[in-house]
Formats: sequence, structure tokens, C-alpha cells
Amino acid sequence: MKKISLKKLIVSMFMMVSIFTAGAVGITQNVNTADAENISSDYIWKSARNIKTYIDPNLTTAQKKAAKIATSQWHDAVPGLSFTNTDDESSANIVYSSNPAPSNKSGNTHISLIKYSDDSNWYLSKATVETNLTDPSEYSQSMQRTYNHETGHALGLNDTYDKSEKELTVMYGVKDGTTVNVSLPQKQDIETLNNMYGF
Repeated sequence: MKKISLKKLIVSMFMMVSIFTAGAVGITQNVNTADAENISSDYIWKSARNIKTYIDPNLTTAQKKAAKIATSQWHDAVPGLSFTNTDDESSANIVYSSNPAPSNKSGNTHISLIKYSDDSNWYLSKATVETNLTDPSEYSQSMQRTYNHETGHALGLNDTYDKSEKELTVMYGVKDGTTVNVSLPQKQDIETLNNMYGF
């Protein structure tokens, strides 16, 4: 079983053990752009070729556009990942929520993990993306970067805080107001996901 580094966890993270169907045991934890470095293991979707997404109708037109583009850009970068939109939030794997992220973060992704009785690995079972944008009604590169970055978390990628990688990955975690120009998935992101999913 993959372990979570409890030593690094901060107050915004919590853990809750719950029982899922078919004898599967799940664990739910909060992960956001500031805290993802605290997750010591990479988790993936068991079925990456049919990831269902739900876009909250209460999001602005600009946010809906950014969410759709995010899944399209990740699919273009890693063709093994396939996304289908659903109007049923309960059946979605990734939910683009209208609930705001914490005020000190531009984005936040909550993930749920599940372990199946016939498999020793833990898998993603739900990811909820929240944003807290300066102007959610105005589509911008900054908005798109936030949605691409958070979708990266929803796919199992962690943040990096190595400034030498700032221009090499969309998963660079901005904690100090650093300007980041990378908004698209980069070669490093693509290689990491291909390795994680075995594409």
C-alpha cells in the first residue's frame, strides 16, 4: 500500500477512511496546489481511457471554457487519456466545481482514493477542482494555466517547487507570487504521465 507522508501534512489536509462498494476500502484526502508536495506517492485513474468530467453549470462562461480546454489540452498532450463530459455530477471522475478555493490560493484540488479488493494499489476515484480567480468572468492565460495545473493534479501529478523547473512544467506550484509563463502541459508533464499510466 502506498503511504502518505504524515510528517509534512498541514492543517488544510485531512484524512477520512470510508467504505466503498464491492469490498473496496477508500481514503479521502485534500490536495491543493500549495500542499501537493506533501503527497509522497503518485496515484492514477484505473481507467484512464474513459475519465468522466462534470462542469458545474454555475461556473462562468470563461471558467467553463477553461475547463473544456484543459481536458482537451491534456488529451492532446497525452492521447492515452480520454475525457467524456457528463451532466451527472455523481458519476463524474473529475468535477470542475463552482465552490471557491481557499482565499489564499488560485486553485485547489480535492482527491479521493480507492483500493479494490483484488488489487494492492490505490487509485483515484474522484477529483474536485476549485478555483479562486481575480476575475472569473474574464478568460485569460492565467485562468487557463490554473485550470491546466489543477487538472494535472486531478490526473495524479504533484507540484514541483524547484525554480529551475519553472518553465519546464505546468505543475510548478506558485507560492510566492512568482510569475509563471507556462500554461500548457510540457514535455516533463507528458513524460511523467506516460510513465505513470504506462502509455
